[in-house]
Amino acid sequence: MKKELLRNRAGQNYYSFVYYDSASKRRVRLTKGYIQERFGRDIVEAKEADEILRTLAKEVRSRENDKEERIAWVWEHESLRELMEMYQVAQRKLAPNSYQNNMHYLKYYVLHFFLQVERCVDLQEWPLHYDAFKEWLEEKATVTRTPGKLISYNSKNHCIRALNTFMRFLHRKMVITSFISCPRFPDYQTKEKGIDDVISENEMEAVYQQLRVMGHNKEAVFWRLLYFTGMRFNEARGVSIENIYEGALEDVAFAKRLAEHKIEYVGYLVLESQPANKTTLRNREGHVARKPLKGKKKIDEKSARTIPIIDAVLWRELALLYNEEVARMKQKIWGSIPGDYVLFDGVRRNVIKKAYTQLGIPFHNPHCCRHTRATWLVGETGDVILTRMWLGHTSQKVLDKYVHIYQACVRKAKKGDKKTAWQPIQIAV
Repeated sequence: MKKELLRNRAGQNYYSFVYYDSASKRRVRLTKGYIQERFGRDIVEAKEADEILRTLAKEVRSRENDKEERIAWVWEHESLRELMEMYQVAQRKLAPNSYQNNMHYLKYYVLHFFLQVERCVDLQEWPLHYDAFKEWLEEKATVTRTPGKLISYNSKNHCIRALNTFMRFLHRKMVITSFISCPRFPDYQTKEKGIDDVISENEMEAVYQQLRVMGHNKEAVFWRLLYFTGMRFNEARGVSIENIYEGALEDVAFAKRLAEHKIEYVGYLVLESQPANKTTLRNREGHVARKPLKGKKKIDEKSARTIPIIDAVLWRELALLYNEEVARMKQKIWGSIPGDYVLFDGVRRNVIKKAYTQLGIPFHNPHCCRHTRATWLVGETGDVILTRMWLGHTSQKVLDKYVHIYQACVRKAKKGDKKTAWQPIQIAV
């Protein structure tokens, strides 16, 4: 691990910290926001930077040692390693956009527990240890990136899903004689977003204006884009000049549904992909590496999603950014591929949190914008198909919850804010 002296936009020097991640085989820079949140400020003194470097280096070594211990089974069980390689090939074909998450939970949690904690090499006997596995997940399983920190409730269910997927694969390959599923933790205990995570338009405007005041114009437009489109953070980060269109939608069915609900739009986006790397947008050659949208297996027209722009202010801001990138493309700054000219290159998530802090209001993370858009789409139109087209949701169960959240929002509005006095109902005589 090492420190690097950098300079911010205001010309002030500060220290940044970089380490080599053996799992991804690349350099990872700790974000400026992480350093500020952990140590309360930017690190500008060399002596203090050296002390922090020693602390962070110990943590990185501890984390790497923990990872190595968790996958020690690789060298102990050669036959299982071969099965794992076959399984990874199958998972990559089945879910090319998300198989790596499944493999992570399988390697660092499932196999670690059954082979190293329980010392159970016989795959047929794994179901006998399901209860012990769930107990271990609840009491001892820790995050690989932060030693000592217990994994989240959702991660526990991801581990169980990885176990069941692997066991089903083994049964299909006749490695085990029968498939027995490990029960998931109850869904009602999962921390889901509710009415308190819905962002009002007044709050959105306040954060938008505060970002402008702070001089973060690109983040301001990005925030507005998330709010009015319901796009995922990574999807919006990869919007390029080839995604923006004027005029009427080519998707006649989508356009018809918008017209039926009297939803007007001033332009639209068509997404076929998203950035492949969630940390660094561009690769060494300056290109934006891309992967399929969530839930899609390929990058093609069949997997594309159309998103109308219903806010005139947002459209004007997007048009300005679009024109700037078109001018750069004419100069071939990033080459001649339109998808490499993204509108929100360098946008930072932690800047939005700073805006909330300066406004003195509770922070809503960017995904709450998607939650908000889904709530109002389902609630205002009652059109589940329209919402699916717009947001790309595939689960009916997910959409059903938004109906109830919208109804709760309406009831709350009827009663007024909790801070105001309850008003008597006017009874007609």
